[in-house]
Parts: sequence; C-alpha cells; structure tokens
Amino acid sequence: MKRLAFDHERETRAVILDEDSLTGEPKKGISIPVDPFKLITSIWIDPRAPDEVVKAYKFYLKEKLEFPGKVERSGLYAVPEGLAA
Repeated sequence: MKRLAFDHERETRAVILDEDSLTGEPKKGISIPVDPFKLITSIWIDPRAPDEVVKAYKFYLKEKLEFPGKVERSGLYAVPEGLAA
C-alpha cells in the first residue's frame, strides 16, 4: 500500500525466474538492458532540498544528461491552496 501522497509514483516491479538457476548455483543478479529515458518520465527532488541543490540537479539532468522528462521540486509538503495563511 502507498500513501496517497505517493500515488503518482505508479511504480512497477518485475520478478524474473531463471529456470537454469533452479538446478544449479543461483545467480547473484541478472543484467537487463533498459533505456532510462523511456523508463523514467519525471524526477521529483526532495522538497526540503536547498534551492542551490534543486538548481544543480535540474542543470545536470536536463543540460548534461539531456533528460527529456520533467525535473521539479516535489510539492509534497506544500500547503494546499486555500489553506495558506
């Protein structure tokens, strides 16, 4: 179960059965090639991170790695609209 605040993550987990390891020595891991730009569509930075850290992550991910998705600070701790003092 996930808290409602993390519902947007929509994570997916996979289990892989290597039938060869059932009869022999179990493997310690299996490498699976993935394209992270297709797998990850957005990156949310800790809402408590200093502005400089958020800016550095955004620069590195967008400019250096050319990440095509959204890179933003999480609004997890934001006061809902209408409740701000």
